[in-house]
Amino acid sequence: MQEIALNILVGCIGLALIIFTGQFVFEVLRTLFELISTVVTMAGGSSPNPHAIDHYHGRIVDARNWHGNKDGKLYSEFWLRCDSGLERRYKLSNVHPNVRKGHNVTLYEYAGHLVAICNQSTGTENWVAPNRLLSSLYPTGRIRSVFIWGACLAIAYLFLKPENPAYQDLFLFLILAIFSLKVLTLLIGHLFSYNNRRLDRINDLSALYASAIDRSRGNSQNEG
Repeated sequence: MQEIALNILVGCIGLALIIFTGQFVFEVLRTLFELISTVVTMAGGSSPNPHAIDHYHGRIVDARNWHGNKDGKLYSEFWLRCDSGLERRYKLSNVHPNVRKGHNVTLYEYAGHLVAICNQSTGTENWVAPNRLLSSLYPTGRIRSVFIWGACLAIAYLFLKPENPAYQDLFLFLILAIFSLKVLTLLIGHLFSYNNRRLDRINDLSALYASAIDRSRGNSQNEG
């Protein structure tokens, strides 16, 4: 009985030491990652680049929607005749752009990807930015957090590992349990925050577009 109580006490002390050490190392590594991210951003990293923004205004000359015979997905295709006279073709999957022939629209692109359709004929705005593009522009940092926690727990195990082999197994079990719980928490948070995360990213991207277009118009007026 005393041996069981002693094992529980040692396990609790070890768990407390793991949590304390993990939090300390986590803060140090997070600060380091923030400094690296700041340097990468200043050097022109993966943050949104205003120079990658394009917009085209014109009239829809052809539009159609259909379902794939094999996958059953909804596909949309339309052609835009720009004010310059050039025509541009767009094809989307699992998106209904709500445009038809004759509509007067403005299309917004980021690095060649269609992200939004502003339909002046219907007074609607439809953001069709691919999730992979939004994820690359506005990362959540959850994957980075998994790596940081893994590194913290690995360091804690190496430095706090007891000499007794019986306690080593218990210590390793606690390490794996904490890591699994952290990964599960991040995964659940990632799944349940999908809608809010996409809305926040689109709001940030739309604000970037508004400022970039206003700046472009101001430069055009100054040149004129």
